[in-house]
Amino acid sequence: LPRHEHHPADQAATLQQVEHVEGTPSHIEGTLAYISPEQTGRMNRAVDYRSDLYSLGVTLYQLLTGRPPFQAENLTDTLEQLLNREPVPPRQLNLSVPPDLETVCLKCLEKEPHKRYATAGLLNEDLGRFLNGRPVLARPIGPLDATWRWGRRNPLGAVVVLLVLFL
Repeated sequence: LPRHEHHPADQAATLQQVEHVEGTPSHIEGTLAYISPEQTGRMNRAVDYRSDLYSLGVTLYQLLTGRPPFQAENLTDTLEQLLNREPVPPRQLNLSVPPDLETVCLKCLEKEPHKRYATAGLLNEDLGRFLNGRPVLARPIGPLDATWRWGRRNPLGAVVVLLVLFL
C-alpha cells in the first residue's frame, strides 16, 4: 500500500477520538462512527454479523483517508448522512488509495447488509487477493446503480431529470 501523509500512530489517535453514544435498547448505543445503518433502529432490518463487517469497513476507511466516512457537527446530521448518503470514495480524499482497495472498503460500507461481504472469510479472501496483486472479487457499483442511488437520495431532482428527458 502506498504511503500517504497520515502516519499509523496518528490514525490510532484519530480512532480513539470518536463519539460514544449510549442509551436504552430503543436508542442508539455504540460508537457512532462505527455503527451500521441497521444499528440505528431507523431501518427495518435485523442486526447481524454483517454489522461487524460494516464497522471493519469504517476502520479501513479511516486508515485510508484519515477520517470517518460520515462526520457532521451533531448527532442528528451524522445519522442523516449515515442513513441517506454514500461515503466519499476514499480515492477522492487520498489519491494513493488503490482502486481495488477502495472497492473492498466501499463494499463493506454498503447500506444494505445483503450487499456487503457475506462473511468475514470472503472479506479476508479479497484482502488477500489485493495483497497478492490479484484482482479482487468485489466490483465497484455501476452507472445504473449509482444513478438509482442518486435518485433515492434526491427524489425531486430525479423527477426533474425524468421530466426533462421525456418531454
